[in-house]
Amino acid sequence: MGVVDIEVVHNVMAKKLGIPVVNLSKMQPSTEALKRIPAAIASRYQVLPLTRAEGGLVVAVNDPTNMERMDEVRFVAGGKLIPVIATAQEIRQALALAYGALAEAEAATRTPEEQIDIVRADPAPHVRARHRTRVTSRRRLPPTARSSSSSTR
Repeated sequence: MGVVDIEVVHNVMAKKLGIPVVNLSKMQPSTEALKRIPAAIASRYQVLPLTRAEGGLVVAVNDPTNMERMDEVRFVAGGKLIPVIATAQEIRQALALAYGALAEAEAATRTPEEQIDIVRADPAPHVRARHRTRVTSRRRLPPTARSSSSSTR
């Protein structure tokens, strides 16, 4: 048995399913599309949002027949997905480039005040303080006070 090239498999799959094959090295994902799917989700499911079209989000995937993956990404994106086929290697490379550039662009547009607020946004000290207050406010009655309050009932 011979080995079949992945591009041949993709072309056959694309023809059978009616889904176009894309070359991600020649495409630039839109910032709007990238914001619809967080980088962690895109990386986990190996999907690259490309653009909005026809009331949906065009996403590059290696295997559009993986319905579980498509359903979860559809839920996160909050709408219809329009799949296009790309190789897994192209998707990995494009994800690194696209989300790296998005993070840099977002950091460049933040004001210094916004960056400070992000650093200070740690709720843990408030939670610990409330917990301590709640614990210290529960005082037990001395044994003599407990017995007298029980007998008055």
